[in-house]
Amino acid sequence: MRTIRNRRVAIYARVAPSSQAEADHTGAECLDEVRHFVISRGGLPVAEYIDVSTGTSTAARPQYDRMLADAQAASFEVIAIHSPSRLFRDHIDYITQSARLVSMGIKVVIADSGQYDKFSGDLPT
Repeated sequence: MRTIRNRRVAIYARVAPSSQAEADHTGAECLDEVRHFVISRGGLPVAEYIDVSTGTSTAARPQYDRMLADAQAASFEVIAIHSPSRLFRDHIDYITQSARLVSMGIKVVIADSGQYDKFSGDLPT
């Protein structure tokens, strides 16, 4: 897979709680950027998964868990994120979760840099 054009893409975002009005605005902007990134490159957005941040733990992210279940069911081929910190919380999480996604054949594309996740293979945008 060398592009996201005509690929089924899931959009994932982790945003701040609604009590943080300024952070919410930033979260909404990031989500809009990811949507634009996917559509402008011909990707086919098929699902959005949005978790409200509850801290630094990757535990208790129900939308992330739902996304992984859908990935396992081959509902999409690519996950688009605003930045790696929205999907992965630290280096260990990055390694373990990237390996899990790779084992499912899922690519990760990063909208804020226009790059692809190095773990998930060759996917220039």
